[in-house]
Amino acid sequence: MRKMRFLALAVVALLSFAAVAIAQTNSYDFNGKVPSGGSKKKPKIGGFSFNYSIADPAGNIPTVVKTYKFVIAGSKVNSSAVKAKCTAASINTAGDDSGCSSKAIVGTGSVKAVVGTSGQPLSAKAGDCTLALTAYSAGTNKVALFLNGGTPGAPACLAPILQAIDAKWTNSSKGAGLSFDVPDQLRHQVGLDVPVTEVKSTWKKITGKKGKKKIGYFESIGCGSASQRSATVTFTAEDGTETPMTKDIGKC
Repeated sequence: MRKMRFLALAVVALLSFAAVAIAQTNSYDFNGKVPSGGSKKKPKIGGFSFNYSIADPAGNIPTVVKTYKFVIAGSKVNSSAVKAKCTAASINTAGDDSGCSSKAIVGTGSVKAVVGTSGQPLSAKAGDCTLALTAYSAGTNKVALFLNGGTPGAPACLAPILQAIDAKWTNSSKGAGLSFDVPDQLRHQVGLDVPVTEVKSTWKKITGKKGKKKIGYFESIGCGSASQRSATVTFTAEDGTETPMTKDIGKC
């Protein structure tokens, strides 16, 4: 009986160790560049850049992130500064962004991902995926993030990708925030995981009008008593694990 009890405890310990061994947590980082200055009374119109990276500390293929949200302190977005629009639904119905006006473009960038099985060594990946990113104004506080990895001259992916993601701007006391969920068909391709490893984005300096008043698509409105501007990014994995990160990204 004692031997059986010992054996049972050993099995439990082994299973517990295995559960710990297969647990995987991504590491995240981000950086940005936002214009300094401005106040609520005298906003400063400008563009900005925002980049982030995702990796597995053990050097394996990262887990897939489903939801992204970033907030830039001391900032505000006026989507009405851009009159032209192109929605994610219209892009996905057409199959590409050829029908979108260039006047609706508010940002550009690139997305890198790997194709494989999360948790497996990077050397076992099936391939890499690089996509061109174009952000279109899509109406009030909305953005269409078009990913192009399938047209001639565009970056390549294991399976052709031509799809737009619905994203949403919010303005709060914490600053301007952009959030979006990545559809399953972009998170998984040909039966494999497609975890994003790097995103680079540049958002344009755009000036518009609200009545007779000049407004910017993106405005710096100051950070109160803070000398540095902070940003917060929350990465949410497919299993629901949220990882928030806050960093200073420049002078306020």
